[in-house]
Amino acid sequence: MNKADELKILNKIYGNQTDLKIQDHEQPDFIMSTNQLQFGVEIVEFYDSETSARLKHIPTYHDELLDRKNFRNGDEKVLKVDKIKFYKNSEFVFEDIAIISRPPTLRVIGQQFLKTLKTKNEKFKKYDESLKYINLIIYDTEENFKSIKQENFYSEFITPEIFKEIIGSPFNEVFLIANFSDGDFYLRLKAHILIARLYLYNNFIVTKYSLKAEVMATKIFSLLRLSGFDERLKLDNELNLHYAGLQFIIKDHDEGLKILIDERRMLPILEHKLTPNLNIDNSTAEIEDFLNNNTFTSSLGFPLIN
Repeated sequence: MNKADELKILNKIYGNQTDLKIQDHEQPDFIMSTNQLQFGVEIVEFYDSETSARLKHIPTYHDELLDRKNFRNGDEKVLKVDKIKFYKNSEFVFEDIAIISRPPTLRVIGQQFLKTLKTKNEKFKKYDESLKYINLIIYDTEENFKSIKQENFYSEFITPEIFKEIIGSPFNEVFLIANFSDGDFYLRLKAHILIARLYLYNNFIVTKYSLKAEVMATKIFSLLRLSGFDERLKLDNELNLHYAGLQFIIKDHDEGLKILIDERRMLPILEHKLTPNLNIDNSTAEIEDFLNNNTFTSSLGFPLIN
């Protein structure tokens, strides 16, 4: 992928932020500057398989397959070169040779997504350490999420393994740009997962306790930490959460939990001074059982900037 393609992908998220100065770079791909900070952005294309990546990036590969059935790297296991016939109104028109493959299942797509993210996470230590933080943009090249709505992304795609890799990622935020059945969106995956767990844990707790707001906040914070969120998730003195460059303001209202999100890109993240109670009086098994039997759906996708 050349710099021009990377810039097009970058602008799908950052294109309308006129206060940002963009500088070409390597490891990460771009440096974004404001008057107050510098942060990096790394971009990676996402393919459902290494075969798909080869078909796109090796210019002669299509001809090699069609002319000589010259498969590379075991691609004959997932590709087939054969004759196909075209009909119109049930009447034969012509036949041709085509490259045929089966569309991957969402499970296979998840495995490849996990591999892509792991590779980038492992390379993070090689990136510019002088930057305040670095964001990762994963760009879906093949409409891998076309079968689901973006509001169902958490319930249908996030497995325990993907959950762990996202929240454990050294990147400040992991963005996914994808085409869903209801349109093109980008998702902030760390924020997405946090919001999902906030609502799920809130529902779990209200079935067990009658708590004051400040006790509820520390209880949820404790559950988040137990689920794998590390010290980058912070709780401040006003009981607001800070994570992935955002501030999450948790409020109670008539219909239940309400979360207000405030982008704090220009401000330092506050350190919490509370000592949360980690002695949750419910077994881990009970919490996991609740999560396995309840799900989260919400339209958290952002329209792409063209």
